[in-house]
Amino acid sequence: MKTLAKNTRVLVIFFSLLAVLSLSSPLALGQPAQEGLDSLEKKALAGDPDAQLRLGQNLIRTKDSAKNAQGLQWIQKAAEQNLPEAQEELATIYFKGWPAPEDKALAFQWRLKAAEQGLADAQYQLAYAYENGLGAAKDPAQAFKWYLAAAEGEEFYYSPMIVAKAYKNGTGVAKNPAEAVKWWKILAERERDVAFYYLGRAYQTGEGVPKDEAEAIKYFHQGIAIGSALSLAALGEAYEKGLGVPVDLDKAAKCWKKAADSYLSGEDRLAREKNPATACD
Repeated sequence: MKTLAKNTRVLVIFFSLLAVLSLSSPLALGQPAQEGLDSLEKKALAGDPDAQLRLGQNLIRTKDSAKNAQGLQWIQKAAEQNLPEAQEELATIYFKGWPAPEDKALAFQWRLKAAEQGLADAQYQLAYAYENGLGAAKDPAQAFKWYLAAAEGEEFYYSPMIVAKAYKNGTGVAKNPAEAVKWWKILAERERDVAFYYLGRAYQTGEGVPKDEAEAIKYFHQGIAIGSALSLAALGEAYEKGLGVPVDLDKAAKCWKKAADSYLSGEDRLAREKNPATACD
């Protein structure tokens, strides 16, 4: 027991010293290592836009207002050299109002430059600006155009879902249920749980695909397997109305209760079952 207590004290002292050392390091204090900054500054002074951006990002993360201002200047230089990542960084600075004064119109202009060069994050943010009138007049068609560009690029998370819903509802583009289904299937391949719900609904109603209630149930089951409370609720409705499954009001009630519990708790444990077909038994 004495040996255990001694070893415990040694470990406590060791980790305490480690914590002190880490807190005293430049990086822990939000101050980049000077050697690294010196190297970046040499490259930045030589006109390297990537170095200018990285140097600027390091400087604006310090708690020194003078260095913040220098950082802004370096990012501006990189943006003026047409580096899209720097243009998006500058747009974010003007959009948030730090470390430069807020200017939504200027943020929009820089974001447009980055988006036109194919930077997916900028394309998504530009679409959001057009959708909500941030720095430019609201324009649903332009919003859709840039959401689509982002979805076809590298913004995999939000843009494809927005594009699918736009095609489904005709927002900023002509209504096209078949295109909506195409995008829901892309999202399903990426295991976005909501995609299985919408695919199930599409097959259930015949919107964009031939009506097939049995296929709808398959998609609801797939959604349930990865945590979709919406799919669970839709399965409950299917049991209530006999859509692709026999009418079973008891199963319908169990599905709805599980879906409600899952939604209210913010957890998906109720939907993660080895056999989704028995989720409501």
